[in-house]
Amino acid sequence: MDIQKLKNNKSVYIILFSLALFFVVFIISYSRLTTQSVPVFSEKGADHGILNPINSFAKRSCVNKGRTAFYNFTDVQKILIQNTYKESNNVSVVFRLTVKFPSSAKKLSGLEAVENIPVQIGFLDSNDFDKKGKLNFSLENHKLVSCNMVHVLEPEKKIKTFDVSFAIPCDKLSNVLESKEGIFIQSELTLWLQNIIISPAIIGFDISREIPFYGFSSNGGKLDFDITSFDFTGSSNIFPVLYSPSSIMPEYTLKLKSDENPEASFSFGGENITIKRLEEYHLSTLALKNPFSNMVLKNHSENVKAVLLGINHDSVSDESLGNNGPYVVNPIKTDPGLITGWPQENWRFSEYELFEWDRNPNVLFFDTKNYSVQSKFFGRIAFFIEKEGYKGKLLTNEELEGKHDYNAHDYSAESFEKFFNKAFRLNFRLNPEEELLLEILVRNNILERTTDPLNPYISKGGAVLSISRQIPYYNRVSLLAHEGWHTLYFIDPDFRDYVSVVYNIFDPSSKQFLTDYFKSQPSLGYDTNDEYLMQNEFMAYILQHKEGQAGEYFVKRASWPSVKKFTPDLCNYINETAGSGFDDCLLMLQDFVFDKYKLKSGNIGLCSY
Repeated sequence: MDIQKLKNNKSVYIILFSLALFFVVFIISYSRLTTQSVPVFSEKGADHGILNPINSFAKRSCVNKGRTAFYNFTDVQKILIQNTYKESNNVSVVFRLTVKFPSSAKKLSGLEAVENIPVQIGFLDSNDFDKKGKLNFSLENHKLVSCNMVHVLEPEKKIKTFDVSFAIPCDKLSNVLESKEGIFIQSELTLWLQNIIISPAIIGFDISREIPFYGFSSNGGKLDFDITSFDFTGSSNIFPVLYSPSSIMPEYTLKLKSDENPEASFSFGGENITIKRLEEYHLSTLALKNPFSNMVLKNHSENVKAVLLGINHDSVSDESLGNNGPYVVNPIKTDPGLITGWPQENWRFSEYELFEWDRNPNVLFFDTKNYSVQSKFFGRIAFFIEKEGYKGKLLTNEELEGKHDYNAHDYSAESFEKFFNKAFRLNFRLNPEEELLLEILVRNNILERTTDPLNPYISKGGAVLSISRQIPYYNRVSLLAHEGWHTLYFIDPDFRDYVSVVYNIFDPSSKQFLTDYFKSQPSLGYDTNDEYLMQNEFMAYILQHKEGQAGEYFVKRASWPSVKKFTPDLCNYINETAGSGFDDCLLMLQDFVFDKYKLKSGNIGLCSY
């Protein structure tokens, strides 16, 4: 046999085998590219099959050049949509999309010169199909989420993956199954639909996630990625717009970048909200006059990573109805800085609103309609706990008549324990408001009922404060701060210990002036022999002021005729020293509260209008 001929034949076989192997690999790869399926998951990750592709682009899960991919929901997926709606009263489809940008710099630069490169998403309904079930589609008849890809063209990053959520429009449950048949996607750039997730609706954006998220209401909308504002007006079609015991209004989640002292401002329908020194904050829509409106990022917009509107899991439903009537007993969790300007028209009950300090559980805030309502809740306990000459006594309504309690109140859980146990032992008749207060304390785990016949209530910790809308607005912030510092004093032993240290090194003449000032004002009625009370009030009277203003406050008090008459020499001393002893203590107290609570004197809030 010719050896050379054999070698040539062997080379041919090798070439043919290599070609065959190449074609097998190509066919497998091409098949994968052209038959990629789209899995459907629940919010918790359960697999619910794949979408039904209607056309060739849907089978490939890849569209470009303005083409459209169409998909049907399977019956299993429609049931998932139905169940999600039943659980949340709304439902959305989250599309995970990957866009591939042109690898050619020339093509990329050409796209960058274009004003709009759209990706459009929508729902198919029964009107998109004829009687035989054949697709009869017209884009003009649909609400869309349109993503302008111009702002995400990055030469160093040719592929971008992101999530787009589109809430399904449905006024009632039957509409979900009867009219929503599937989805469609249209894209100018090469785009893959990786998967979809059926979940409760979330409106807004979150670029802090590993895969950025953008959510839209059933009205759809436009996404330009370079976000300076977001339209939440369509959210009123998804979430309850009015509070009722049977409906839960949503809340905003605001996220700022991780920083030592992050800060940002937001405008909701023209109403500004500022957040300081918080990386994440949950804002109740009840705090806003126009919660479902256009949101604009204001100061420090570069710090904002997310503004999301979704279900409020901490809100209340029909449990807010107390045993004594339609009274609010479950609080709204919020930052105290929002309480003073909270829209009164959004109160859940006309006589008062009840809040809980979001970062200090079991610290409750009452904001009352007027002094009269406030006194019915707290007037009797004020004399029982603090008023000199009345401490430990339960005064009747007749004995309370004409007596002044306080314009604002603060009490520890231990004080409530003493008050309600004595009232029980004496079979003392309480006001309906005091009975409601007891119910609120028990419901919120500040007091606990026991089987002890003499002491049926025990303290579980916490505190309560109260202010009134009758207080002039310019005084509400400092007064709320004053009472708020008291609650921290009640619940934090480290704070009490630090206050005690500062109090004991307090300038003796300034300390005596403070004591004399309290004695000179009968309306205060403080028991100046109570060391715990004196240290507590010393701290609150100082920290209610901004830095450098405590001395000025007491200089003004030293000019009052009633104070000058009571302690003339010390009034002169305060004037001569410009109240410097108080300002010195303020600086020392300020160091502690900022390091531990991130708070500054003059305001216990990290949020403000």
